[in-house]
Amino acid sequence: MFDIISLILSVSVAIFDFASHVGMKSEEKKKQVADFLQAISDTLMTVADKLSVDEVPHGAYLNIRDYALELPRILDGLMEADKAQELSDMLLQAHNVEMLIIETREDKSSTERIRFASWRFNAAALIIRMKQ
Repeated sequence: MFDIISLILSVSVAIFDFASHVGMKSEEKKKQVADFLQAISDTLMTVADKLSVDEVPHGAYLNIRDYALELPRILDGLMEADKAQELSDMLLQAHNVEMLIIETREDKSSTERIRFASWRFNAAALIIRMKQ
């Protein structure tokens, strides 16, 4: 068994690092990337909120799969293709709502770890929006 939340956290760390160092001149591309990262952040926060009250986040968590599949296209030309694909694959591995529920029931702090990942994606989106 693998730790789904650790996968999500690892992706959030890599994305935060990417946002801190990437240069983007196109306002359109900045908006596209920032909006994408913000959507992931919002989804993860919804998932954490639902799990914290013992609700199953089926609908919200389905979006993680879509984001995973879109990630290489969104980051095309900004991140090495192999790295973007690796992050995509990690998110796809994390897309298992049943395992996520088991993890959060076994460790009540896991919803806070999901929130922490959400905050990292949110911070990455803000950093990209502010880049000159």
